[in-house]
Amino acid sequence: MRNYKKDFPIFRKKRNGKPLVYLDSAATSQKPQVVIDAVSEFYESYNSNIHRGIYAIAEKATERVEEVRKKVAQFINAKNEKEIVFTHGATEGINILASSLRKTFSKNRGVLLTEMEHHSNIIPWQHYTTQQNAPLDFLEIDRSGIVTEKVMAGRNINKSLSTNNYSVISIAHVSNVLGSINSIEKIRNKFVTKRKDTVLVIDAAQSVPHMKVDVQDSAGDFLVFSGHKMLAPTGVGVIWGRENVLNTIDPLLYGSQMIKEVTLSQSSLQNVPEKLEPGTLPLEGIIGLGAAIDYLNAIGMGTIRTHEKRLTEYLLERLCAISGVIVFGPLDLTVRSGVISFSLAGIHAHDVAQVLAESNICVRAGHHCALPLHKKLGVPASVRVSLNIYNDEEDIEAFLKGILDVKRVFSVR
Repeated sequence: MRNYKKDFPIFRKKRNGKPLVYLDSAATSQKPQVVIDAVSEFYESYNSNIHRGIYAIAEKATERVEEVRKKVAQFINAKNEKEIVFTHGATEGINILASSLRKTFSKNRGVLLTEMEHHSNIIPWQHYTTQQNAPLDFLEIDRSGIVTEKVMAGRNINKSLSTNNYSVISIAHVSNVLGSINSIEKIRNKFVTKRKDTVLVIDAAQSVPHMKVDVQDSAGDFLVFSGHKMLAPTGVGVIWGRENVLNTIDPLLYGSQMIKEVTLSQSSLQNVPEKLEPGTLPLEGIIGLGAAIDYLNAIGMGTIRTHEKRLTEYLLERLCAISGVIVFGPLDLTVRSGVISFSLAGIHAHDVAQVLAESNICVRAGHHCALPLHKKLGVPASVRVSLNIYNDEEDIEAFLKGILDVKRVFSVR
């Protein structure tokens, strides 16, 4: 197995003589040297705004950004680059969609989510359904984080809407807490097929970086993800939408290059993607995203999934064998990603993370922007381990040893 860690300069540094064991990639990923170099080259060689200059570096910046748009389209198998809108992250992407799609809400037609959603895929829908006096409903999940067969039979929490009367269904492809991989196709077949005007939004922030995602097979109408979770810089994200439905989306913000013509009394907008990209885009982030995609493609998403799956299996087997550990999420690796959250009996999640941090082991502790899910699980917080291509068995061993050290510190058997 190739040592991918050597491609990431942050791992060359030690803290108190201890190597960095980074197990928090669901929060943000580390960046390979090729991404850092691409961003540096942008600032050193052709830093300029795009679509606005006829001088050489402006033309080069424009050309590079549009090249990345094509790369993103190819990476997720979009039909063309016009289906790719650059944002500042998945959260902004969902907010853009929610703000526009609210015009389809009514007192009889609302939004369907699941209990496992990230706050970014709950709060915008809460806001706009409340504003429009429309229902907001949630699909139930079992303790493993799977949408249950009862739900597939038409059961939901609020029971306020019939199974074929949703304006929007928005769902995480992969849970950022449980690691469970949702069957988007099953959900679409059950809740969308009967109503051709129901829109399906997929939060792919935790799937696009770790497995092959093909939007032609995804069954969704829109898909959003962030660059910083897939080895790219912070501050850049993507909305993919089928071109016919993407053209129906109104901007969240207005101004700048999205405008086709402006008079003192009115304005007309460009077509997508420009009409949804107001202001100056995160240019260095887009350039870095292109380099990250090149890096991921060179490895292969199948290879990445296999690598992370092997480490996940090894970690789950060893972690579940430690007394007092309760792992949340499915144990079936065919429906599980490399995100593993757990609790340790008698020790608060933050205490676990603090002791691990003293050994330069980085995990996340808390509710991971999923408070309703943690209430469902009956725990105030959990410890989350999340894997990436740069992790290896040495990281797993260091983490497992760290958990035993935590138990010793708190005198828990």
